[in-house]
Amino acid sequence: MPWSRYLPGFQSLAQYDQEAGKRRYRKNRPDLVKEYQRELAQADALRAALTRGPFPGIGMGDPDVYKAFCWRFWHLACPNGGRIGVVLPRSALCAKGSSEFRRANFGNASADITFVVNNGRWVFPDIHPQYTIGLTCITRSAGVPPA
Repeated sequence: MPWSRYLPGFQSLAQYDQEAGKRRYRKNRPDLVKEYQRELAQADALRAALTRGPFPGIGMGDPDVYKAFCWRFWHLACPNGGRIGVVLPRSALCAKGSSEFRRANFGNASADITFVVNNGRWVFPDIHPQYTIGLTCITRSAGVPPA
């Protein structure tokens, strides 16, 4: 359970104190334990749905929804020079779980990517200020079938 969501300073506590805090919360806040179990079940259901879809490599690493959207955009783009314009987290462009997408698509397309760091939240006010974002335009090569 992400205890730090409910216990300020939890991560900085000694292991013994963390375990004592967990025991206390499990005893005094069974509603949070049920909420956590519900969140786990939702995450498992999402993982199962995404890994059954036509999204090669999505089971590697975390099957984040953005990976499924990337594949869906690729399948919808016209095979004769269709373009995709999408804002992606840096992990889409460098994480292991996105390697199949990059291999299939960047080998059959040209890409123009502008990376921005959200310092001072100048790009997206609700996103962490150190988060790197890729403003991405991908153009499919003519005659390349969907992966």
